[in-house]
Amino acid sequence: MTSIRLISTSTVKAANPKNQSPIIDLTPWDLQFLLSDYIQRVSDHFPHLTGRLAAVEHDDNTTSFFFDCNNGGALFAHAVVDDVSTRDIIEPVYVPSFVDSFFPLRGVKNCQGTVEPLVAVQVTKVVDGAFISISINHSVMDGASFFHAFSSCLEIVNGSSSLSKPPVFERCFLNNNTTDDFHTIRIPNSYIKQIANEADDAPSGVKVRVFHFSKEVIAKLKEKSNAEELGKL
Repeated sequence: MTSIRLISTSTVKAANPKNQSPIIDLTPWDLQFLLSDYIQRVSDHFPHLTGRLAAVEHDDNTTSFFFDCNNGGALFAHAVVDDVSTRDIIEPVYVPSFVDSFFPLRGVKNCQGTVEPLVAVQVTKVVDGAFISISINHSVMDGASFFHAFSSCLEIVNGSSSLSKPPVFERCFLNNNTTDDFHTIRIPNSYIKQIANEADDAPSGVKVRVFHFSKEVIAKLKEKSNAEELGKL
């Protein structure tokens, strides 16, 4: 059985936390992911992600959640596994079950971001390479913004001193008037307790498969899709 050894963990905080907004309210789109797992797939350009979620209980038996930019820190971990090669990971038709152990914060729900880091990165050394995994709280970042953060990190690694597309952390609400409490969404405590006690409805034993498309194939798919859309006009 594959055995992974955790070598070290560290908490990384933003160098200039005073330059960021202290609180970011969550929209209905953000709140829907509270009971989901972290996204599993960042630099001073993304200091907000070193924060935590915060929950505030109100007198009317409701609770509101927001994004607290308190610089609690992001998690970085270094691990080693001695009996796995890159071929063992990428060649099987289905993703091997042991790959789950390469991801930090596995099984953590987004609502637990009040005590757990919002971002965790783990570098796992295998026999002939390294596996880099990232877990991000889905209530503060969706898939599109996740890939933007990853692409931004690549820009920095390649020597860029600034980002071609800076991140945007502001949330959009139906009512942009922030002088009242309209934008703060309150969830009944009874509902929170109800859904917290519900079992995870994900079917057990489901196999995961990852599809890889080359740049050329993606270009052809886009061309075909655009042609079909033009044909409908």
